[in-house]
Amino acid sequence: MKALAVLSGVIAFLCLVMGVITLFGVLPEEMIEALPEAFDWTAWFWLSALLFLASIACSAGGRGGGGEY
Repeated sequence: MKALAVLSGVIAFLCLVMGVITLFGVLPEEMIEALPEAFDWTAWFWLSALLFLASIACSAGGRGGGGEY
């Protein structure tokens, strides 16, 4: 579960970077037009948020075992 948490965290960070790049228009217009219309900056940020939540869930879910409360 730890590896899955790290992997989803890294992919979430890359989606966040892609959202910022799309938001500020760093890429040339031809490259942005090649992406589907659904992938605007909000889609990248939502995907990033979902992957960060998945990373947290995998990190917390992998602890297992009991313990004293």
